[in-house]
Amino acid sequence: MNRRSPFFHHEQHLSLASILLALVVATSTTFIAGCGASSTAIPPGSPIPGETTNVALLSSSTANDKLFTYVLPQISSVTLTNKAGKTVNLSDASQSVELIHSNAAPSPLLTVSVPQDIYTSAALTYVDSSFTCVTIANGNLYFSTYANSLGTQSATVNLPSPITVSGSSMGLLLDLQASQSASIPPGCYQPNFPAYSITPTFNLSALTIASQRSNAQNGKLTGIDGMVASTNATGFSLLTPDNTTLAINSSSSTVYQGISGLSALNVGTFMDMDIAIQSDGSLMATRIAAEDPAAVNVVIDTVYQVCCSNIFNVVALQDQGATLTNEAPYTVAPAPYSRPRGNSLICKPFPSLRGLMPPA
Repeated sequence: MNRRSPFFHHEQHLSLASILLALVVATSTTFIAGCGASSTAIPPGSPIPGETTNVALLSSSTANDKLFTYVLPQISSVTLTNKAGKTVNLSDASQSVELIHSNAAPSPLLTVSVPQDIYTSAALTYVDSSFTCVTIANGNLYFSTYANSLGTQSATVNLPSPITVSGSSMGLLLDLQASQSASIPPGCYQPNFPAYSITPTFNLSALTIASQRSNAQNGKLTGIDGMVASTNATGFSLLTPDNTTLAINSSSSTVYQGISGLSALNVGTFMDMDIAIQSDGSLMATRIAAEDPAAVNVVIDTVYQVCCSNIFNVVALQDQGATLTNEAPYTVAPAPYSRPRGNSLICKPFPSLRGLMPPA
């Protein structure tokens, strides 16, 4: 009769336990692998469904030497559309904008919260439009303004590439392509009513806001003009010559020129300033230069003739103020004006017409 030894019996017992343990481990490994396969990681910089991004919309132009102004007095809407056809409206409020003054120097229009997504097309609607060109003929300097009043129209908005809206903040640059946006009569000035066309054409592209902002492409905007509309403990509201109201913050690092600090700002003060777009899309003043505190009007212009002892003639690109005599307050009015010399008016030179000034 053969008997199994205790050792052999013990060995057999350990073998069965090992088999059971191996089955449990294999099952667990399969379960864990299956769970890992069902989750999808979102790559950095990609949109997160259900999240929003604060987007600063900027306007600018790629101008030429033909146009002195290009005005859209009422932008009705700016929309983005994703590949599924879902549309997001960036602005349903009327915006007025003059675009030549922001040639290669973007200006802020608004900041809005936008659903994160990849957008493949954009649209802009507007009411009315005009442009002004300048020429010298027969020894005279002529400014010719051409305008359309055709009700609500659609501009052309091109996307060089799909726009990915992601992260906490970013910028969108709406850039007028001047050469494609106006058909100018030969020589600009024509004694009879000439043929022309106004066809606003834009490129819309994304801007990444950098932690160290150094230029408009990464969040720093320079030479922003406007008037203080109201003040608060941490900043103020700035009314631009385009009638856009911007909420401006300041900090301990803000540099002041012409005034001692934020507390010295008064409603009605004209200024130019530099702005840094923040991570939440808000606007922080990095430099504030207060203009002549006695001035009640400001004109961004070119002086093209000096006459007599107290009169100079200018062509205004933009103007702003409460007592302008040739136009309503706070309106863009690109036309020549005669102004008395004095400290009630600030004239800020614009270089387009330098070299075109005829003798007085």
